[in-house]
Amino acid sequence: MSHPETIVEARHYRSGEVISVELDPPLYRRIAPAARRDRRKLPWIAPGLVDVQVNGFGGVDLNGPPIGREEWRRLCRSLLANGCTHFLATVITRPSDSYRELLPALRRLREEEPANCAGFHLEGPFLRPEAGYAGVHNPRWMRPADPDWVCRAQEECGGGCRVITVAPEASERGIDLVRAAVGEGMRVAIGHSAAMGSALERAIEAGASLWTHLGNGLPHLLPKWENPLLHALGSALPYASVIADGIHLPPHAFRAVALSLGSG
Repeated sequence: MSHPETIVEARHYRSGEVISVELDPPLYRRIAPAARRDRRKLPWIAPGLVDVQVNGFGGVDLNGPPIGREEWRRLCRSLLANGCTHFLATVITRPSDSYRELLPALRRLREEEPANCAGFHLEGPFLRPEAGYAGVHNPRWMRPADPDWVCRAQEECGGGCRVITVAPEASERGIDLVRAAVGEGMRVAIGHSAAMGSALERAIEAGASLWTHLGNGLPHLLPKWENPLLHALGSALPYASVIADGIHLPPHAFRAVALSLGSG
């Protein structure tokens, strides 16, 4: 089915300059400067948001009872309506046996209506169980690093697991797990973790490339200098995610993290 082309004029999200976007839904064909006009009346335009950690949205909880097709559709469309063009459906630490039912069910939902779901993010169960690090994750459901489990989970996801968050220092085979996940095509994130110094360096060398919700999943009281937050900011990790809601990370802390990480 062909769609009529549409031209939208809006203010660029960074420069504020007026631009003209030629649309041929669902694609855009051309972006160019537009003739100047009263920009105050124009909407802002920006690239779609990409959220690598969606635990739920629009009244849909991905970590509660199993959801059906209508709830999945509502989740995807609610995110899209709020500017999120790609997201990773995120599963947090849960009872071990439940993964074998949940992951194939989510895979089927994504296959039936892929919409804007780019895949899955497994946040756990290989996290640090101590108070402060565990956060909302139930320590009883955490387990030692198991590379074979990661391979099985990727198979159950139909190859759709894009990110796994782990605490590589929390058990003996943490680095083996990082390597196994990378071998399965996953991006390995560090989170709910006390990884510092050589433990952090070895995880990065093994393929870890992200810190999940930096600044959260840590105890409130940390040593002044020897703490995971400063080690992460000073490490070779190329990426970090944050929960930029003004609550999980206060505005002044967000600015400090953003300045440390740079604009890239």
